[in-house]
Amino acid sequence: MVKRGAKGFEATRIFRRIVCDLRWCDECNVPVVGSDKCGLCGAKTRKVRVVPPGDVRPAFEFDVDIVREAVRGCLGRKAVEKLVPSTSFILLNRVQAFDAAYEVVVDGYSVGIVWYEPVEKRWLFRPAYYGAKIIVDEGCAGFVIVEGNAVPGKIIANYRVIGDVSSRYVALVDAKGNVGLGKLVKGGVAVLKRWDLKGSCPRLGKGCDFKKAIDANAERLEKLERIAINRVVKALRLGKAFVTVSGGKDSTVVAYIASQCGVKNFVFVDTGLELPETYDTVHRLEQLLGSVERIGNPKMFWQAVEVLGPPARDFRWCSRVCKLSHISKWCKSKDANVSVTGQRRYESVSRALAQPIMRSGSFSRGFVVSPIHEWSSLEVVLYIFMRGLPLNPLYQRGFDRVGCFMCPTSRLAELDLVKSIYVDRWSRWEEVLERWRRRWELPRIWVDLGLWRWRLSYPAEVLKYCRDPRILGVQYLESLIKEHSVVTVERRSDSLIVTMYSKRYRADVKRLLGAAYAVGLRVIKVTPDRVELVDRNAKVVMSCEGVEVYTEFVNKERLLRVCRRALKAWFFSVSALCLGCNLCELVCGKSLVKRGIIDTRGCGSCARCVFVCPISMLAEPIIKLVERVLR
Repeated sequence: MVKRGAKGFEATRIFRRIVCDLRWCDECNVPVVGSDKCGLCGAKTRKVRVVPPGDVRPAFEFDVDIVREAVRGCLGRKAVEKLVPSTSFILLNRVQAFDAAYEVVVDGYSVGIVWYEPVEKRWLFRPAYYGAKIIVDEGCAGFVIVEGNAVPGKIIANYRVIGDVSSRYVALVDAKGNVGLGKLVKGGVAVLKRWDLKGSCPRLGKGCDFKKAIDANAERLEKLERIAINRVVKALRLGKAFVTVSGGKDSTVVAYIASQCGVKNFVFVDTGLELPETYDTVHRLEQLLGSVERIGNPKMFWQAVEVLGPPARDFRWCSRVCKLSHISKWCKSKDANVSVTGQRRYESVSRALAQPIMRSGSFSRGFVVSPIHEWSSLEVVLYIFMRGLPLNPLYQRGFDRVGCFMCPTSRLAELDLVKSIYVDRWSRWEEVLERWRRRWELPRIWVDLGLWRWRLSYPAEVLKYCRDPRILGVQYLESLIKEHSVVTVERRSDSLIVTMYSKRYRADVKRLLGAAYAVGLRVIKVTPDRVELVDRNAKVVMSCEGVEVYTEFVNKERLLRVCRRALKAWFFSVSALCLGCNLCELVCGKSLVKRGIIDTRGCGSCARCVFVCPISMLAEPIIKLVERVLR
């Protein structure tokens, strides 16, 4: 069974399985999705191979300017009109990198990768096969001719330079006529890629007509619309449906489709962190839908960040505090249990593995419906224009996604745009980051390179990019933990012991009893300031000051499982940290939780109330540290 958190090769395998079926009509010069014939002229379409999952989107004028400037800066002015003509139809396909990076598809040909360099604060360009072939055949930029066969990973000492090759990446051609990509290094040319594809050099710049693209895909869009409508209609049998409107393109499409099915409940959660264009888009959508109810507390984020620190991609307390808590309260008051969302399978591994209709992990007796599960970004944008729906202007100003202005899932390229355009908002956020940086005694690079966007561990591309990233990662984790706790891991011949002593917080024993029961630990002894519990071969002692977990037979996996439950239950019991979000009460299907006190009579030990608590997330860095020590 594939894990939802799959990474690396496993994630790539999953995305290859669902890669977008992108094609191109050379007669109309427009993209066509999922059809071997153009819906406009009937001509046979050409298959376009893109990097999986292939969630391509149209490049707007701002995007085109970025690509053209990146090509000009890396390859020169002549290369711009050959590789990215101003009259071309251009698509961008997001690819994995340290920051924002896109495969550039021009008139149906992948010409290269454009990526944002965080230190230099500029976009750079690297040729792909068709880009390298155009460079070699047209001579529009410098390239090298190498002797022998260009084998990836090999450094070829004998080569000849044609033109100016000042760019860090250079197109190359070997003795067999194979085109490749290389890098000039000491001792020769390091071959990075070689393509065995053959064929004539494509001629780009055939013209761009977005209206034609809509017409060419109209039949497919209408088919997707019918499937989406059927899903919503089917979901309506499960209960009362609602749509959370965000101002983003996906939720806009879903809200419109749901409205066609008779759904009347539309909700906008105002976190106080959205940009002005998002509020304007929600207002325009409200005029189309009839009404959108506004809920939320714009002050809650700024209160919670002083307790929990900056949110991160792997520490997303913000979604629970600022959105989930308010949506849960609203659903309870309206008796709504079917969430119609704009989730798409191309967005992440977990969403790729999800079903279009499934039970909710957040709402008791709830369901999540994803009507546009199989849609690509290109299809979403084409549908918006076809139906005359409002498109958030931020998409046309360089933003790949919209939401909170400082969302940790954003790329530095987007955050730098916010920093330059919305100065007041960003200044307030940078003050928060600087305060936590000093509190945790971290280097300035933590702020400048956006390393605050990860809390538990850094992904491979970040580790590869940063200087001494492993040291920084360990320092970050230990600084966070040392601020409020002392953690030790003791190994013995037949056992393992993990101890966490809190220097700053105290747990409430009354809350501890209920939380321990909720996470499945069996109570064997209770004193005024101490609770002893067991779980098979593991023993847990929880007090007002901390936790001790003891397991026999040196079973690391069991120790980590028990640690996770015990530590989360302990932090859940620190009443002084409670944010008042009431999520613990709202997720309990039996209404056994009241202000953090759990009534164990009737409790099924599902642990949902403890695990959903944002404060219990403070245990996760400690768990990660223990995991690293035990490796």
